[in-house]
Amino acid sequence: MQEMPAYTRDEALALLHRTLDVLKEVEEGPRPPFDPVEARGALDLSLPAEGLSESEVAARLEALVRATPPSGDGRSYSQLFSGRDWAAVAGDMLVPALNHTLATWRSAGPQVWVEAVVVERMLRLLGMPEGEGTFAPGGSLSNLGALVLARDRAEATAANDGVRRPHTLYASASAHYSVRKAAAIAGLGRGRVRAVPTDAGGRMDPTALASLVEADIAEGFAPTAIIATSGTSVEGAFDPLERLAELAERYGAWLHVDAAWGGAAALVPELRGTLMAGVERADSVTWDAHKVMGVPMASSILAVREPGRLAASLNETATYLFGGSAGDNPGRRSLLCGRRNDVLKLWVGWQVHGDRGYEARVRTLLRQASLATERVRSTPHMHLVLEPEWLNVCFTVDG
Repeated sequence: MQEMPAYTRDEALALLHRTLDVLKEVEEGPRPPFDPVEARGALDLSLPAEGLSESEVAARLEALVRATPPSGDGRSYSQLFSGRDWAAVAGDMLVPALNHTLATWRSAGPQVWVEAVVVERMLRLLGMPEGEGTFAPGGSLSNLGALVLARDRAEATAANDGVRRPHTLYASASAHYSVRKAAAIAGLGRGRVRAVPTDAGGRMDPTALASLVEADIAEGFAPTAIIATSGTSVEGAFDPLERLAELAERYGAWLHVDAAWGGAAALVPELRGTLMAGVERADSVTWDAHKVMGVPMASSILAVREPGRLAASLNETATYLFGGSAGDNPGRRSLLCGRRNDVLKLWVGWQVHGDRGYEARVRTLLRQASLATERVRSTPHMHLVLEPEWLNVCFTVDG
């Protein structure tokens, strides 16, 4: 049997540099139409029985990069992608080389402090300086974690004995689809997620919400969580958090704010007091750094106002993993065991840009959205669907 070939560090780095050169060539050159059927037929993605030579591996990887839709050159305008923050990319490239799990101090050492420092800063920006947080690979998992916490506060025995009460959840008709998915995974039920009507701007209607909650209470349901959205996927709408917080307090419901898209508004002082006003009253918040902040996918925080909630719901005894470790063990507060370090790239980006740099980035994006809005207004065959509240510019085109 052939012995498995091994790349040295220098050989692996040479392959990386060669591939990055191909990526640069692809992104700086003309943009050909992307045909997935044609690309699939032209690529050899088969797994070999015997290891390939270095030149063969390099050729296959180069072909794969050339066939992959480029997303970081500033000419891509699909969801999440436009441009690339190379500082954060550099931080992320280091993660697999370090190759630790961000679950324990014994494995990750001071990397757990990196997470703690970033969590503390984001909590402060959200007005939750005494809270806690954990990073997850994407907003869907952060939203899931929030609903698990909401479930456990509403029904203390649910984590051990399963859900026994008829819980109901409330999200706007424009909320992210991950809310219904999370409700299913957490045992609360997709059918128990009430779609609350929105106003003309796509914001949740608090009056309609109160009516739905009152009707459910009359039917014997337990209103467990209100899921507000700060920056809906399509309209970019921000739900009225102050009024939703009042309703959450009135009905004893957990208030979660899905700010995966709009959380970066907290980086701009005046937006914290307008678009995000009331976020500090939320029980939990999702904020994705891989969206507006430009960090490579994926890097999402679940911020929680009351410390101790994460471990109360998510901690498990595992002496072989957590026992005997000095320092903090973030895995006790996480949905995950093997935790990829999804915060280092954000920390590196923050070192380079600082608070002011990220604030300037958001302000620049807002100016660009304003310019796009004015271009739509001044073009006869284009029509605004609604006045932009965030970075989304929704319009139609005649014909």
